Amino acid sequence: MIYNLPQNNNPHKRDTAEIKDIIKEVTIGNRVIEIIGVTRLGKNNRNGARPLKVTFNNFDAAMIVIRNKKKINKCRKICIDLDMTLLQRDNMKKLKDELKIRKDNEENVSIKYVNNTPRIVISNLNLTSPKVYS
Repeated sequence: MIYNLPQNNNPHKRDTAEIKDIIKEVTIGNRVIEIIGVTRLGKNNRNGARPLKVTFNNFDAAMIVIRNKKKINKCRKICIDLDMTLLQRDNMKKLKDELKIRKDNEENVSIKYVNNTPRIVISNLNLTSPKVYS
């Protein structure tokens, strides 16, 4: 899902071109990421941009874009996130709340995806792999 990407009169062609530019910014090397579909969600809105759902050929391609979203030019005020169900959003909110509590207690923790599932992990520079907690 991409938020705050401006709309124009010829949305489909422009949206696809914009998405391709964004993917060029976030991909590493010669990696090819195939876009299957680009769709604006919701009703037309004159005052703001509707969310944009981008479908890739596989989940790994989507995760490459998500992991590297910080590489996007800061002048673009867009937000990239996974398209999640209500249950997944509730689970992520609980994880973020727990993460905030644990960080307030000065624990060195973060949220990482393990087997495509978000989990809280202890980030320790001395370990070769982080410890996973549910």
